[in-house]
Amino acid sequence: MIKTETTQISDCEHRINVTVPQAEYQRLHQEKLNELLAKNIRVSGFRPGKVPQHVVARQYADHLRQQVVSGLLDAHYGTALEQSGLIPAVQPELDLAEPETGGDFAFNILVTSWPDIELTALEELEIERRDVSVDDDDIDGVIQRLMDSQIRYTREDKAIEQGDKAILDYVGYIGDEAFDGGSATDAELVIGSGQYIPGFEEQLEGAKAGDHVQVSVQFPNNYQAGALAGQQARFEVDVKEVQRGEKCANEDELATLLGFDDAAALREDSRQKLLIEAEKAAWEKNRETVEEALLEHHDIEVPQRILDERVAQALKRYQQRLSEQGSGSMSDEQVRAFVAHAREVETENIRLTIIYRALQKQAEMELDEDEVRSEVEKQASRYPESERESYVNWVMRTSEYRSAVESTVMERKCVNYVLSQAKITSVTKTISELQTEIDAEEAPTEA
Repeated sequence: MIKTETTQISDCEHRINVTVPQAEYQRLHQEKLNELLAKNIRVSGFRPGKVPQHVVARQYADHLRQQVVSGLLDAHYGTALEQSGLIPAVQPELDLAEPETGGDFAFNILVTSWPDIELTALEELEIERRDVSVDDDDIDGVIQRLMDSQIRYTREDKAIEQGDKAILDYVGYIGDEAFDGGSATDAELVIGSGQYIPGFEEQLEGAKAGDHVQVSVQFPNNYQAGALAGQQARFEVDVKEVQRGEKCANEDELATLLGFDDAAALREDSRQKLLIEAEKAAWEKNRETVEEALLEHHDIEVPQRILDERVAQALKRYQQRLSEQGSGSMSDEQVRAFVAHAREVETENIRLTIIYRALQKQAEMELDEDEVRSEVEKQASRYPESERESYVNWVMRTSEYRSAVESTVMERKCVNYVLSQAKITSVTKTISELQTEIDAEEAPTEA
């Protein structure tokens, strides 16, 4: 019924010219006209139901054209795209050709597809693979952190010291006016925790329950609430209660507090959790290393339209997030800075996507239903056991979330494929050693 002709414009841009016979246009036009006539529409000078067909067609010409064009696009757009064999990387652009009197109806689809690339021989890649282990020192670190965090507080008639918990009522003032967000009732504050503005906690030391303390501080210049940044403030504080903190005396006591039979059970639970964490840390580091190697060995020109759409989507998401947070709109300078950064990030992401698509084609990778479900079940482990099955079923039948999981699974298959083909040097580190390495890499450098 329709005629399609595909023309290549560039390496990854094509134009599909679609022609629909004039008879098909006229058939649908008559169908839409009959629908209007059936409604007994009113036209000045004619009785309802007695308006001539040609008068209705002239009176509602624009409306009929919109209806017919919409119907033809609904019927033939998808078919034309399918016949072309092209897989769009971004939403195709539609161009309606101006119709000739009595001629066929035509439209064009501009498709930007993913470019095909030639992969570097993977066996030539040299990759250092991280294997992560868990040793007794790592477990000791977990136990010590639990010892420091699992503190029991007991009310006592004593002066506030470092490590004590104070129960407070307070009101904050700038000058003589109380400011929004500066008041609290029954606030719990562990002295020395650094929860509050610098200088606040220290000025409470020595006070007892029933005391009133005036605390004077200055908000940091980079304080998140811009109106308070750099301001001098006064807090009128009433100390209602002082509680002394006490750590567990030993590991068995800590285990009992946390619901374990004994210290051995607590240590085994800590080991298993660290092993899961180690596996995740090793995967993240190896994925990063593989991607760096792939990007280094593949010089890819990113299609401009794909990049522009990705950046526009990133900007839209960020602006929406700001709006939801009540942070106001971005200045022109902020938009320019965001777009410049987003272009760098998205350029790398698109290059990786192109490489991954080539890897999938080379290795003839396919998604396995069991692999997808296994990944969802792994994510579900974060939820209470009673909710896990519902979560898995929900993700598996929700296309948006399922698609994200499928991307994760396919990414893992690609990384593992590269690791299976490349020249590998294995380096084993404990999880604490790897974390130290990651922290050093992420630490800001001095200008």
